[in-house]
Formats: sequence, C-alpha cells, structure tokens
Amino acid sequence: MLRIWALKSYNYFANDVNISTKIEQIKDQIESNFIPNTTGEKYHERTYNDLKLVNFMPCSFSPAGYKTPFDAFAHSLALLLNIGAQDFQEAIIQHAEKTRTETKLGILPAFWPPITETDADWNLLKNNFKYEFRNYPNEFHNGGSWPMVNGFYGLALLNKKQVKVAKTLLSAINNANAKEDFSFYENFNTETTAVNGVPFCTWSAAATVLLTQGITTNFKLLI
Repeated sequence: MLRIWALKSYNYFANDVNISTKIEQIKDQIESNFIPNTTGEKYHERTYNDLKLVNFMPCSFSPAGYKTPFDAFAHSLALLLNIGAQDFQEAIIQHAEKTRTETKLGILPAFWPPITETDADWNLLKNNFKYEFRNYPNEFHNGGSWPMVNGFYGLALLNKKQVKVAKTLLSAINNANAKEDFSFYENFNTETTAVNGVPFCTWSAAATVLLTQGITTNFKLLI
C-alpha cells in the first residue's frame, strides 16, 4: 500500500507511463493475493485457497500461511487507493464499523482481534521486542487503539462519501485525545480505555488535524 501511495505521489509530477504501469502491476498483485475469490498469479496458492475471509484482506502471508487479523491502517490505505472492487470496499467499511462501534472508545483498533496467551501466534509475539514487552492483548500493536490510525481511517471514510460516520469518528478521536487533560497519548487499551505509551504525541494530535481538515476544507491526502 505504501509503495503504491509513494509511486502515485511521485507520478503526479513525473507523469511517467512506465510508473503508471508499475502502479497497476502492484495493485493487481495485491488484489490477486489478498482479496478472496480473485484470479491472477498467487504467490502461495495453497494457503490462499485455504482462506476463509470474505469481507476484508489478511494482513500478511509467509510460507507458513496467511495472518488474518484486521489491519486498520492497511485497510484505510486500501480504501484511499481504491484497492478492490466497490462492493469489496463497502464490505471493508461494514466490517470496520462493526468492530469500531463495539469498542468502548468508539475508535478502530490497529489490529483486531488481539492475540492472547492461548493463541498459537503468542509464541511469535512474546519475544518480538527490543527493550521491553508492551504488546499485551488490547494494547499497542496487539489490539490497541491509536488516534493516528483512526485519522487515516476517517479520511478513507470521507473518500467513500461517509461524511456522517467520519464526523462521529472525529468526535471519538477527540474524546480519546482529551484523556489525562489532553495529553495526546500514543494509544489506548481497547478493553479498559486506559492510556498507553508516552504522552504529547504529535501523530495523535495530527489525527484530529487530518480529519478536521478533510471535513471542513475537503483536504485530500491522496491525489
């Protein structure tokens, strides 16, 4: 997703036919390997055929198979970049909204559902850190809720003409950022709503700026 975004941004100025072709090729590969029931070359056909997902994309795959938690940031970019058919993009929003509206904070967790100690992937997660373990269930990258991610999701909603939902999301982002006297924490425990990480993060504040400007000035992140 990031590669397509970078190429599209650069090609806005370069206007290079070869780059346009490359963008379409990457898009085709994403759709072939991450969207269910698609044709095209499969890097791992056996595990692709085992996929049971129908309304969103897995977050990654390897020789061991696909990882299927819902990746909110990746799907926000997918909506902004128009990855997949329109009905599939609508299904992504429906799934995201079902997840978001069932949380106490009313914002979308970065990855969902979280990995718990009884899950097979816990053994891969528990030692995957540099200084100290922080990815407890419902926190940080293991189901934590990040205002920054929701800022991008809000712009994706606006891109799909979901203005009313985007305004509701903005209110929820502002409520989260207001915790601890407007300390703009990194993320929040999705289950308890407790703050996580360090305060005064510019990227948490930027979520409000992005979405407010998208609603009030028709700001476009992607061209």
